[in-house]
Amino acid sequence: MCIGEIVWDMLPDGRYLGGAPLNVAVNLHRMGVSVHMISAVGTDELGDEAVRLLGDMNIPIFGIQRNELPTGIVKVSLDDKGLPGYEIKYPSAWDAIDLSSRVQGSPWQEEGSLNPKELPKYLVVGTLVFRSELSRSSLFDVIEHRDSSTSLVLDVNLRKDGYTPSLVLDLMYMADVLKVNEEELELILEWMGDEVSGSSVFAKMSPFQPSHDQSQLKAILNHIGRDFGLKAIVLTLGARGAVLWRTGTDLLTVKAISVDVVDTVGAGDAFLAGVLYGWVNNYNDAEALVFGSKMGAYVAGHRSAIPELKIDLF
Repeated sequence: MCIGEIVWDMLPDGRYLGGAPLNVAVNLHRMGVSVHMISAVGTDELGDEAVRLLGDMNIPIFGIQRNELPTGIVKVSLDDKGLPGYEIKYPSAWDAIDLSSRVQGSPWQEEGSLNPKELPKYLVVGTLVFRSELSRSSLFDVIEHRDSSTSLVLDVNLRKDGYTPSLVLDLMYMADVLKVNEEELELILEWMGDEVSGSSVFAKMSPFQPSHDQSQLKAILNHIGRDFGLKAIVLTLGARGAVLWRTGTDLLTVKAISVDVVDTVGAGDAFLAGVLYGWVNNYNDAEALVFGSKMGAYVAGHRSAIPELKIDLF
């Protein structure tokens, strides 16, 4: 189950449906994984179009609420390497996701807890959806009361005016799996006030390559994992690959797949979807990491965060 923002990404050549949790949900759905999406869009034309497109993709829409706020819009600018900058409209419909009452047809009980008959294996949320009080309070209640069999996957998405350090750290304490990129990891270490100067160590080792000595990075991830009680950390390094840490095991690394980058919007979300696809299908961690890398590269080589894809492409 994915909970969070649905937005229209306004790129220089047109608008594309997106939002990090939606990107994860759509990619998983297209790979044959049963997935629920919980979000909100406006009662405006962009909201109508979003619901229509999701219906066309056969994404279950019963968890998509409608309210009077405008459907989410993100103005996306791309640099000469295809790397995006974001301007996110506030307030938007997804700032008012209300889980205090049962969403018709979705797997929620009235008090906001998950229906035991339909428990998801993973609950995927990003940090951005917590920027508003209504969505934040509803989601905190759901997260705190989730069943022990449901793992919380926290996707750290640090956007301007969309987070506070204390909020992100609080969410990390609730999470089972953390997905983070290199820049976000450095900020988290600063916020932790790391007594072993983890952030300066990390800065000295940058740019880390999967082929480098892993002892320093493993020590840093061990430190974060231990302090927050995490089961796994997925660290993305862009064109340099990715790392997967799990408590009590060696670090796993994967090199990035070479691709002609069109834009990187949604590539990290596709990577996360690929890792989750692997876990849901009983891949080991190394196999899941490689599969995620393939999906991330595929999306980076195409326009939009959720281009058409099928399992036989991988």
